[in-house]
Amino acid sequence: MTPGLGHVRPTTLWEAGRVIGWDEAARQAERFREQVAAAQPSAVAAAVSTGQALVTVLIAARGMGSNVVITGPTVSDTRLAALGVDTIVEWADPSGNCTVRRLTGAEKLSVSAEPGLWLLSSGTTGEPKPTHWPWRSLVHGKWGRGSEHWAIGYAPHSFAGVSATCQALGRAATLEFVRPAELAAPKPDAAPLTVAAATPSFWRLAAIATRDPAEFRRVDTVTIGGEPTDASLLRLLSSTVAPRRIKQIFGTTELGTVIHVDDGQAGLPEELRGRRLPSGAAFDVRGGQLCISVAPDAPFVDTGDQVRIDEGRVHVVGRAGVFVNVGGLKANPYRVAQVLQQHESVLAARAYGLRNPLLGQVVAADVVLRRDRDPLLLVPELKRYSAGLLDAHERPQRIRSVESLAVAESGKVQL
Repeated sequence: MTPGLGHVRPTTLWEAGRVIGWDEAARQAERFREQVAAAQPSAVAAAVSTGQALVTVLIAARGMGSNVVITGPTVSDTRLAALGVDTIVEWADPSGNCTVRRLTGAEKLSVSAEPGLWLLSSGTTGEPKPTHWPWRSLVHGKWGRGSEHWAIGYAPHSFAGVSATCQALGRAATLEFVRPAELAAPKPDAAPLTVAAATPSFWRLAAIATRDPAEFRRVDTVTIGGEPTDASLLRLLSSTVAPRRIKQIFGTTELGTVIHVDDGQAGLPEELRGRRLPSGAAFDVRGGQLCISVAPDAPFVDTGDQVRIDEGRVHVVGRAGVFVNVGGLKANPYRVAQVLQQHESVLAARAYGLRNPLLGQVVAADVVLRRDRDPLLLVPELKRYSAGLLDAHERPQRIRSVESLAVAESGKVQL
């Protein structure tokens, strides 16, 4: 019997119209384990591209008593070999059959004696970094005994996707892996959701896709993590999704989900800076960066998130090392996007660098406007609007009206 499952009610998993129960998921996991065992790997990576594949791998890996690296399409074979992986197993079809590939030149992985998962950061500012997570940190209690209805919009190979799925498997009777449009225009018989977890980019894309907020899938609790969250997003969620609760998640792949707030305001309360929370965690701002300590005896660690303090709140405004170089001056694309998103006519914005013969780069932006707005009138207005809020080198020299925004494999807006 698969560890952690026991005799449970028939929990269901949904993805792209396919529905499976726990018994089928357990059979797929057993088939996965058999094929891994036949390959006799020294260190194995499981390539995960769908939510259903993630569930199969999680159930299988938890029963293997060894460590498994979760990888996605953004991690190269060379990088995996450098981490010590000599075998990649890719879940291939609903029957549980897999594709097994051997890697050459694998270095020795620093394997923890405690079984668990190796998860990799998104690599936004460099090579993806591996972190070991023992099962006791990811899983609490038995899987498949819940009664809630969850939806997950995170990339399945990300820490957020793995962490949210582990939570859902312990709390949900039904678990769906969804795209933004599936919440914005649900099927008539779609059940209300207890929890829906995704990035800010996901929620903005869902708001863009909806034509009538009254038709949006009912959600009790929205959780947001992985990117900066601003007041404009909270307003957008309130007007479209209208959840009872919005929970902002703060943490990293290396530290995990450390702090959350659900007081209806963007950012962290400045009054809690440096103070231990009931969980034992604490946050601080040092050198303009968000630092987090996971426990009273743990040091403060720089998360790599840039912050600003405004009206008693600590706001994440971007990632250190991510900027547009405008004639030697650094423009923060996250800040530019946040300023544009404050405008009442803008649903979502993306800022990025555009090549320029004189300055090397200038800032450009794509915006998604509300459906009843005229781009010919709004684009000049947005240039005037942003000019009053941004420094000269940050002001977008080109603003385009687009139907949607490009999203990276991580589920975040492509910079």
